[in-house]
Amino acid sequence: MGKEKEKKLSILEENPIIAEDELGSFAVEELTDKSRKDHQSIVKTLDNQDNGLCVLILGAISLIVAGLFLILSFKRKANKPAGIDPLSLQFWVFVICAVGGLTLLVFGLVKVLVNRNVRIAYKKEIAAIAKTKDQMADNK
Repeated sequence: MGKEKEKKLSILEENPIIAEDELGSFAVEELTDKSRKDHQSIVKTLDNQDNGLCVLILGAISLIVAGLFLILSFKRKANKPAGIDPLSLQFWVFVICAVGGLTLLVFGLVKVLVNRNVRIAYKKEIAAIAKTKDQMADNK
C-alpha cells in the first residue's frame, strides 16, 4: 500500500495540474472523463475564437467604410479641398462607423487572444492527463 501511494505522489509531483484531492482516486475512467470534458471545452473555445475573428473582420470593414466617409466629408471650394465639414451627414456617418469599427476591432482582438490562451491551457492539461495515464499504465 505504501509503494502505491508513493507512485501516486510521484505522478502528482510530475503533473501539478492534477489536484491533490484526486490522489486517492486516480481511476483511469475519471481521467478519461476529464480529458473528454477538456476536449469539449477546446471545441467551445475554438467557436468563441472564430466568433472573435468574425467580429474583428466586421470592425475592419467598418473602419474602411469610415475612411471612405471621411473622404466624402471634405468641403470643397473652387474644386480645392477646404477642410472637413463637421455639420455634414458624411462626417457623422464617419464618426459612427469609426467608433463602432474601433469597438468591434478591439473586442474581436481581445476575444481571439483570450480564447487562444484558454485553448492552450486546455491542451496542456490534456497532455498532462495523457502523460499521467501513460505513467499509470507503466506502474501497473
